Amino acid sequence: MREEQRQFFNMVNHEFRTPLAIVDSAATELMTFPSTDPGAQVESAAQIRRACRRLTTLVDNSLISDRLATAAFGLRLAQVPLSELTDDAAQLARWSPRHQLRLNLSGAPEEWECDPMLLRIALSNLVDNAVKYAPSGVIAIDARLDEQGRLALSVSDEGPGLPPGAADRIFESGQRGGQHRASGFGLGLWVARRIAQLHGGDVEVGAPQAGSCFTLRLPPRGWAAATRAELIP
Repeated sequence: MREEQRQFFNMVNHEFRTPLAIVDSAATELMTFPSTDPGAQVESAAQIRRACRRLTTLVDNSLISDRLATAAFGLRLAQVPLSELTDDAAQLARWSPRHQLRLNLSGAPEEWECDPMLLRIALSNLVDNAVKYAPSGVIAIDARLDEQGRLALSVSDEGPGLPPGAADRIFESGQRGGQHRASGFGLGLWVARRIAQLHGGDVEVGAPQAGSCFTLRLPPRGWAAATRAELIP
């Protein structure tokens, strides 16, 4: 327990310092060198919002990981517009100065039944992973129904892709699988897959011509209603 606590505090110290430094630096510049240029003000505000969103993702993953590992954890299901589910994840790509967002929801229904809080965390983790490991380029979020009627939510990037054999271990807690070292505690993909599995689905990784593609699949309509009694006491 003492060793796990030490590792947790080391993670907090390492991961939280960078976004906090960005917030402090941007706020200090606004106070020290007030500008009447709207563009400069918007850029400073965007830096602060990116850093705050990163902190929120870290807090979500730190708090939810232990809960997801317990058998008694239940879903809180609701019919939610897909546009709302993807909004937080899309913002992570929009706020990145190195990436462009491509969002396509045309192949999916307008609503889906799920636990909206958990699914937002899962999708944000997949996009955050793409932002960290792809130096630049397009980050695409696509939603569609596959051949089995499952909802498929894909996040792809134009980064270096995964090294050989990495796909077998990157979903384990504490693992990071990029070609280059990126910040992170290795919880994001584990949390995303666990959330998908709680919904009766999964997360899989593919190898497009360039970069990586992670797809979160949720079972066809009717699954949630059929299992609601098991999921919610």
